[in-house]
Amino acid sequence: HDMGQLDLAIKHYQQALIIARDICDQRNEGAWLGNLGLVYAELGLTEQAIKHHQRAWAILEEIRSPIASQIRNRLKILRIANFLPAVFWRFLFEVIRIVDI
Repeated sequence: HDMGQLDLAIKHYQQALIIARDICDQRNEGAWLGNLGLVYAELGLTEQAIKHHQRAWAILEEIRSPIASQIRNRLKILRIANFLPAVFWRFLFEVIRIVDI
């Protein structure tokens, strides 16, 4: 994957996250945190990905968002992937993308 594109995605998601927080939009705050987590996962930064998914899940669960369960499932996969060799991690990341869990 193109590192420049991923870096740009992080920048834009962080800006969107700031706006969501400024206007107290918890639904989008959780969504942007989850998206940031996916980009960090794509970069192989599993701990960062887990941290962002944990924050996203906490927010989305609190507001009873229907995507909270999706974020929780991603978080479970990320926690497992954190202990797997990189080759398995890449496979799991592709599964997350394909089935959008």
